[in-house]
Amino acid sequence: MRIAGINAGISQMLVLLTFFQDYFHPKPNLPDNEQVRRQTLEFVRNDLARQGRYSWPLPTIPKKLSAEELRTTALSLLADEGIEPPIHPSQVVGLPFDYLPSSKEVEDVLIARARASASPFRKFFKGKQIEVSAKSEAALLLTSIQENLANWERESREIELLVAKRMADVEIENNHRIEQVTKQLSDEAELLSTEVSGLESKQKIVLETIQQIHRRFLEGDTTLSTIILQAAYSDNQGTAAPVGFDGEDILIVMCVPAADDVIWPESMVIKYPISAKKKTKAEMADDYREFLLCHTVATAKEAAVVLPHVRRVRVVVLGENDASTELLDRRVLATMTATREQLDLVPSTSSTPGSHQARQFVGRWTNALQQQNLGSLYNLIDEVEGSGFPAFRQLINEVMPIVRALDPTFNAFHDVPKKSQLRLRDVVEGDSSSDGEVEISENIDAEDLERSDFDIADINEAWFWLFAGLLADVWDEDEVDTDSLEKQALDAVSLVFPESLHRGVLNKLGEVITSHFRVGDTVEHPTFGRGLVIEAIGEADKEEALVDFVNSGRKRLLIAWSNIKLVSREESR
Repeated sequence: MRIAGINAGISQMLVLLTFFQDYFHPKPNLPDNEQVRRQTLEFVRNDLARQGRYSWPLPTIPKKLSAEELRTTALSLLADEGIEPPIHPSQVVGLPFDYLPSSKEVEDVLIARARASASPFRKFFKGKQIEVSAKSEAALLLTSIQENLANWERESREIELLVAKRMADVEIENNHRIEQVTKQLSDEAELLSTEVSGLESKQKIVLETIQQIHRRFLEGDTTLSTIILQAAYSDNQGTAAPVGFDGEDILIVMCVPAADDVIWPESMVIKYPISAKKKTKAEMADDYREFLLCHTVATAKEAAVVLPHVRRVRVVVLGENDASTELLDRRVLATMTATREQLDLVPSTSSTPGSHQARQFVGRWTNALQQQNLGSLYNLIDEVEGSGFPAFRQLINEVMPIVRALDPTFNAFHDVPKKSQLRLRDVVEGDSSSDGEVEISENIDAEDLERSDFDIADINEAWFWLFAGLLADVWDEDEVDTDSLEKQALDAVSLVFPESLHRGVLNKLGEVITSHFRVGDTVEHPTFGRGLVIEAIGEADKEEALVDFVNSGRKRLLIAWSNIKLVSREESR
């Protein structure tokens, strides 16, 4: 019973926490000019390089060669062809000269070599003989050198002519390469500039169009307001949709499940020991009214935050269990008409002290349940019993001023006798406009109240605003290909974010997202903990699942209103 008592308290806390959400003002996120310029240059350059129309990295312009560099290059080219400068006759006979030496120079070389290789005895006793032998050998070498010198000089002149010609060829080729690379760089720079300018002109059109769409939204364009608000509502537990505008007034129709589907059958008894008791019929009705109030206020608050031009919000709450009934004949469970000033009393954040403490406790309790940690569970129970559940009390203290301020704007009809039940036509037709109430759109039907395919995760993305503008232009047409419009928007915005040209379009249009649970899915509930789906029926916001929870047994839950989340799925299913 102690655990059941905490579970009952948490169920009420989760309803009250509906008041505390992180609301935000939708606005397209656009890059700054420098970011766009840098990304555009990089994208165009890489794209041209892939096409073979632009060199990247850039080629280096060859430098002008000096005379020495020209000669070295020419000699290297001739050597590659097997043409080498002739060896001087002095070097042919082993002398270290590239000219005709004198007799003394030759003798000195020969004497030095002989002494270097002679023994000490020979150097001392045969020194004179070494000199005589060197003179004789020098004479013979000089004769040989002189005999071959003329031939060497002739061959050298021929080689020099070849070298001079090759130097001229190398210089011409190098200068041509310099001109060629310089022209290539100039032409490619001009091509890059032209392509970048062309893309930038398209980017300007896209950016200005997105900014114009945003201005239309801020000025109160009703179609854009409808689209953006539907996107903002896409993550809500129930379905809600704007169905009428009148200047600064908006009418919203919200659908909620029956009390038996969302109201916890037990209430918490805060005493020692903490326990739970079964709710009476009157208590169930009161709690359902509280549920309706919390969700209606949150729906109205979000409309006031998202739509800055709206001054008054009217919400009509319908039941989901008569969805097959003609729209105007559907039963009205509650209504609310609140001004912006009244809705400003509702926090625009989920991080108030009370809500933060409450969520923290819910998280600790949920983790203990998931881990089947009885020690942690009973420590938390002892903490609650010893302190009187401060997380719950502080949350109540924050909620009460909101309730006192907005309860007068709220009317509940969920427990009135059947013969006195209101229908939608009773609150939107007849004399409703005489007191300034906005009227429901003439062409509204049940499909307009279904959950939209828009995603709140995209609401600040530039492509979504362009998509919203395209969709607004064809909003009244019978058949609208939203996939095509979405792709047009993604393609256009990829020009503004060039690095995402392929990634953004393919990922966005290629992803398959489903919110439906399947048999075998592992899911998690803030109160019941972790469990396995053993049966799933229905679609979208009317989907139900029978879940076998590890700690709480089998429960049948209405998915849209149960705070249940998918943990894992066997993709092979």
